Amino acid sequence: MVFVTATDAECVTPPSGESTWQIVRWSRSRGLVRRTGVYRLANLLMYFTALRRMHSRARRERPDVLHLQGYYVPILFWLTVRLLRRYVRTVVLTSHNAFLRSDPARGGRLARWGVRHLIADADVVVTHASNDVEQMRSSGLGVPRRFKLIPLGWHPVMPADREGARLALGMRKDDFVVLLLGFIRSDKGLDLVADAAAALDPDVRRMVKIVVAGEDQGGLAPFLERVRKHGLQGGVDVRAGYQTLAEMSRFLVAADVAVLAHRQASGSGVLRMAMAAGTPVIAAQLEAFDDVQRAKSGWVFAPGDSQQLRKALERAIATPDHERRAMGLSGFMFADQRYRWDRIAAEYRDAYLLGMAREKCASPS
Repeated sequence: MVFVTATDAECVTPPSGESTWQIVRWSRSRGLVRRTGVYRLANLLMYFTALRRMHSRARRERPDVLHLQGYYVPILFWLTVRLLRRYVRTVVLTSHNAFLRSDPARGGRLARWGVRHLIADADVVVTHASNDVEQMRSSGLGVPRRFKLIPLGWHPVMPADREGARLALGMRKDDFVVLLLGFIRSDKGLDLVADAAAALDPDVRRMVKIVVAGEDQGGLAPFLERVRKHGLQGGVDVRAGYQTLAEMSRFLVAADVAVLAHRQASGSGVLRMAMAAGTPVIAAQLEAFDDVQRAKSGWVFAPGDSQQLRKALERAIATPDHERRAMGLSGFMFADQRYRWDRIAAEYRDAYLLGMAREKCASPS
């Protein structure tokens, strides 16, 4: 979350003296604080402390733009807008998702109320997929007064040696590694992956190693139940918990294919990371994942269809390794050309100016 000052119609810069106005550094500790859930309380206290500082600076410096990123805790972000709105000229919200998350903290009745009011209060809502506004409407979240489509930016990965990464992660040389990376939620289709793997020919199934890495947000238990039902325990490796950038990079470099089996999506940081790592992708045929087909960097299947996912897995496994690597390289080159941050920053500058267009000569109240 940042404040921005627009110096003229061609130049948008952060306030003098600071390059960003980061309101809160969320607790990402792996220790006792995170395991016990105390980090949620710690984050709340950090947020309110930072919000108090931000309110003081906004009242003093009167920035032009308040830019909110997503709705991690919708009611808090709505409160932030209510407190700071009078000191800024425009509010820009990057929604990141056109629907509510499936986990209780961000998918309940209060969360829905918060998101609806955030979208209604924002002067410009930034979306990542061409059908996001329609998804917002159909999800009951309302319709932005103005919106701008800006794709997710380039997401770098840290360099890692493929053979070394596989060895460090305990993967055998002949394993075909299928990676599911990121938050483990029920809307990400992990059950479809288990069903698809179970339907593979037994000889093929023995080659497949499904690696699930990320923080559980309610999707792990149903997935593991599906794994037990199909007798897949020997072919599944779960690394539940917060993953650092270095660890996510190692998983991506080690994987033969990354799978995005989402039932709904607005965009995917994991897709951008897979493209940066040169890892081919199997993705649900959603507009948020159109890049997989445009870049010729993987395979797609009908959302929610485990049999089509099985066929996509079979095609990926049958594709020679050098061809899969060429597909991954195609994804890298595609994303590198289109999603560099200088281009994304220019798009956001236009979003800021769009938000201020009606009040260009006005001052905050």
